[in-house]
Amino acid sequence: MYRIIGSDHKEYGPLSAEQVRQCLAEGRAHAHSSVQTEGSREWKSLSEFPEFAEQFKSRTPKSSLAKPAPRGKLSGLAIASLLLGVLGIVTCGATIALARRGLGAIFQGLSLFGAVALLGVVLGTISLVRIHRSKGALRGVGYGLAGTVVSALVLTLALGLSALIAAQLKQAKAGAPAFWCMNNLRQLAAGTRSYLEDHQNRFPLAAGWSDALQEYIGNPKTFQCPRGNQTNRCHFGFNAQLSGIEQQKVTAPGQTVLFFEIEGGWNVSGGSELVLSQPRHPWPTAKQGAIALAFADGHTEMANESRLQALRWQP
Repeated sequence: MYRIIGSDHKEYGPLSAEQVRQCLAEGRAHAHSSVQTEGSREWKSLSEFPEFAEQFKSRTPKSSLAKPAPRGKLSGLAIASLLLGVLGIVTCGATIALARRGLGAIFQGLSLFGAVALLGVVLGTISLVRIHRSKGALRGVGYGLAGTVVSALVLTLALGLSALIAAQLKQAKAGAPAFWCMNNLRQLAAGTRSYLEDHQNRFPLAAGWSDALQEYIGNPKTFQCPRGNQTNRCHFGFNAQLSGIEQQKVTAPGQTVLFFEIEGGWNVSGGSELVLSQPRHPWPTAKQGAIALAFADGHTEMANESRLQALRWQP
């Protein structure tokens, strides 16, 4: 028999072993409740009695904390997207460094980091979709979102710069013939100066000026404009009023026409009536374009309609 101090701190007993088990089952006693056996004066904890050990094992409480769910696997596509976005920024910086190599090199660089950024957007989008569908099996939304946004910004920058560079390349391509035309006129003017030195400072005769200057011009293409009809040997005319006169008799060489663009021919000379009627070269502020000219002092110009009307032909 047992005497027990219950959970309410009151003493009960004598109780049989079965009654003590009943108290445990009903919660009126616990493992640390004080118990005294019949004939003993010593109080012990109920858990020290081997006859009740089995009941304590069965009453061992299970952890109320649920085992934490395992963390999902980090999405490799999300990481790759972010890395590509960063790589796009780095490639963009390298592209800017290519500026010294010209527009063509820049355009190639833009194509490269644009492709990198596009791949970053694609991988980032795919990673976000897969993470959402995985229901926790995959993680890395932040990486995927950051990669997609950064790559999209880099791609937008690449497209914008590519459009700008393409426009500049187109403009440069359009202006290239004018550059070479002006360069050819400068060489003709330089050849004329050499001719003057060898001929008592007299200009060549108008009737054979092309033949006279030919020995001073190394390349026959110098007599042509890239936009002219290439079946014609020459696309420039000579100011007939300078034919055979002394250089010092030209009172305003910086304003007096020496060479001007014509349809084509060889040894062609004359005045304003022969100036090309349909200009070959674009002019930024005029739809009718511009004419390439060389003057008696050796300088060259691109002249629009208003400038053509003010040209000086008389020495």
